[in-house]
Amino acid sequence: MAGNSRGRETDAPLRAARGCGVVVALLGALLVAPAAVRAQQSLALARASALAHSGRCDETLELLQAGADDANGSRLLLQGQCALALGDLSTARTVLERAAHVDPELPHVELILASLRYREGDLEGARAALDAADAASADRAEAHLLRGLLLLHEARPEEALDSFDRARARRPEAVEPAASFVSGIAYRWSGDEQRSREAFLRVVVGYPGTIWAEEAERALAR
Repeated sequence: MAGNSRGRETDAPLRAARGCGVVVALLGALLVAPAAVRAQQSLALARASALAHSGRCDETLELLQAGADDANGSRLLLQGQCALALGDLSTARTVLERAAHVDPELPHVELILASLRYREGDLEGARAALDAADAASADRAEAHLLRGLLLLHEARPEEALDSFDRARARRPEAVEPAASFVSGIAYRWSGDEQRSREAFLRVVVGYPGTIWAEEAERALAR
């Protein structure tokens, strides 16, 4: 990206996208789902899943740590997801990698690891984890959004836009307003300023008062 003037212009909003909530958007529909589908989950794990689903990850972690079980992949996965949602990347990485080792068949574990590595700035690691994701995970809206972000970092805005469109078509509520925001970046970089502004305005109008709207307003001012 550094060799392209448009790339330099979009560096700031792209960094903002990585730090201001893309990971939360990626995890929106995934959070607690793997644990919830396990018939053998304990009552405590079921309660922890319910807490996480309501956004109470602090309480979730307290409950999970009280009954720690390093051999329970679902418990580890939920613990790692909550650590990630709270911004504790080091703990999230350790716990999620342990979960993947304990139970490689856990739903979406590679996709969640990919989102973690993207948040850390490990783009190669994110790409490798995304490539390793199972077919069901790879076709999720969250996966298409992440794939598009990685393509954007590779200075491939047209391909990134295809991924963002697929993400919004699959499940818009899981990826918006992130998908519209990064689409604005990709359109600008590809030279389509009108569509870029339309995408940023969609964020400003549709999600007022959010950090996404603030970043979109900054992008519109450039």
